[in-house]
Amino acid sequence: MRSANVLFTVQKTAVFCTVREERGSGFVVPSADVSRLAVRFGAVVERLTPPRWKRVVVWTTMRGVKTGVPWVAAVLVLCGACSRKPESPPLAARAGECEITQKDLQDRQEVLKITEEGRVVEPGIVLSHLLKACVGASIMKKHGKAVTTEVLETEAGRIDRETLAPEVLARIKAVFGGRRKAYLANYILPVYVGRVLPYDVVRWSPEIQGGRRAEAEAWMRSVRERPREFDRRAKEALGREATGLDVTSEGWLPVHESRPGGPAPQSALSGVPPNVAAAAGLPSGDAQRSDAEWAKRFLSETLSGVRPGEVVPEVVEMPDMFLVLRYDRKVGERRLLRMAAFHKRSHDEVYWDEARDIPVRVLDSALQTEMVRLVPWSEKFALGPPTL
Repeated sequence: MRSANVLFTVQKTAVFCTVREERGSGFVVPSADVSRLAVRFGAVVERLTPPRWKRVVVWTTMRGVKTGVPWVAAVLVLCGACSRKPESPPLAARAGECEITQKDLQDRQEVLKITEEGRVVEPGIVLSHLLKACVGASIMKKHGKAVTTEVLETEAGRIDRETLAPEVLARIKAVFGGRRKAYLANYILPVYVGRVLPYDVVRWSPEIQGGRRAEAEAWMRSVRERPREFDRRAKEALGREATGLDVTSEGWLPVHESRPGGPAPQSALSGVPPNVAAAAGLPSGDAQRSDAEWAKRFLSETLSGVRPGEVVPEVVEMPDMFLVLRYDRKVGERRLLRMAAFHKRSHDEVYWDEARDIPVRVLDSALQTEMVRLVPWSEKFALGPPTL
């Protein structure tokens, strides 16, 4: 069986396709849109013009067309049947390195219909979900955490193992059938970016939080020289009073919450991710028990050698803040401290600050208008003019 690449020119439009020869049927053009069109060629002259294209010139001596339609019409139908490539779904938007098609919007809309218990979500809202995930993926890549196919497959495996609603997950997967790439892009990507960007990247990135840490360290060095002025200088620097902190070997608790008959001291470090626990020398993945371990390390190492009335000589990093501490006194097994909190940059602050540098294009002006109307924060994207 032979095949040939064919370049037709119809009304100044070039159409490129592949035809194959079948015994007794001439050259057959495959098509998903029309029934097979078989054409017998009387004479075929084959040449390369230009070098990368193989041109087949069909002479007017062709003997006929099986469908019985005139020759000129047959060529037109032939050209229509020759799709250049299987057509991709129409593009709806671009964001960073992502391309979002109309089919992606339909898939995501079906997913939201499941998660929203049957409520139909408008296309503008659906688009905002996908744009936010795509822009977030670009921010993650900038900070050294590229979202690759392998990363998304790992996240898909985690969801399979840890889901508390397997029936719902099965329904979501059914939306995509066997289209794995679409499943990863339109379901796994938003989940992964929403989980990892705020808590793993923004919270703990030295690049993102370095400025706030430096601010806390500079203030700590200055107040160490006058520790008795800790409270006054905290109010001057931060606009709020210093807070008391009660530390035991069981955990941390702001003093104003530690009252007789109240709850036992509990975590001020709740939600410490496994990578931070590991960095602190804790067993990998043991975040649930890491609070007491951190408290013990603080008492035995960070507070070691610090006398009452002195400022702790290092900044203590928490999930949402950097702490500068002054050791006040010991009461039984408790250590009472004063705490000045320098809040870290928030996820929203970082996200929208960096989103300004990531171009976003919505190709349908009506869809962009609907999105901005229904999702006001979407106007913060670096939206360019629609191209349709």
